[in-house]
Amino acid sequence: MAFVFPFRLHSAEPDPIRPLKYMMIEKEAVVPGLHGWSVFLRVHHRSGVFGVFQDAQGSNFVGMGIRGSF
Repeated sequence: MAFVFPFRLHSAEPDPIRPLKYMMIEKEAVVPGLHGWSVFLRVHHRSGVFGVFQDAQGSNFVGMGIRGSF
């Protein structure tokens, strides 16, 4: 729980624009014997594209799931 507002909320200047490149890659595989069901692996990637947009570090998020078609 915060008891004091962060300094930037009191600032009169607007936040700077910080664009990042976003890319998502997904691989899906059908489950043999289960009609309409598949599993997938998804990678979300954000980065500053080696300084093209800004001098920012990249981040990755990996997700897995089960998908059903009805």
